[in-house]
Amino acid sequence: MAIALEGANLTWQRAQNALLIQANGVAPVVGRRAQPAPSPLASRAFKDLKWWLATQMGNPKLQFLPFSTSDETILAAFAGTLYAVFGKKTSVDSDVFLQIVDSATDASTLSTEGLAVLPFANKNDECFAVWPYGLPFGVGLVLDSNTTAIGTTDSTVADTPVGFAIIGGVGLAAN
Repeated sequence: MAIALEGANLTWQRAQNALLIQANGVAPVVGRRAQPAPSPLASRAFKDLKWWLATQMGNPKLQFLPFSTSDETILAAFAGTLYAVFGKKTSVDSDVFLQIVDSATDASTLSTEGLAVLPFANKNDECFAVWPYGLPFGVGLVLDSNTTAIGTTDSTVADTPVGFAIIGGVGLAAN
């Protein structure tokens, strides 16, 4: 899998659609699961990230990557920079932790290559993370939903969050 970056405006249109369409009550489908509407806080955070990258970071080329995962999902198999992740859970009140790992194959290196863990405890929980300078990853990005923060027991498909990530190339040279 090679990196396929696009103009930032197209990426932000995709992110805006993923957030605004949901906010208007129309649930787009990722895989077979509909995504619920995000909070205004999430929408604002992504608008602010867009502004920051455009005005302060040279408007880098980006890629919008939707996901729906219960087991290890490979989002990228190349080096790059993670700028944001958004996820929302619609199921019952069971704990789910979305693990983001720097790997091109699986999440088994969470303890040494883990980049972030996003917690989802309640029904309709939403969680997002934004890195204004980007979070570099050297090998790839793998997402995994588990029942504990550093665990390996997969969450059920119904419990896992759906969402998207925004990535860019390696450093600002990728513009």
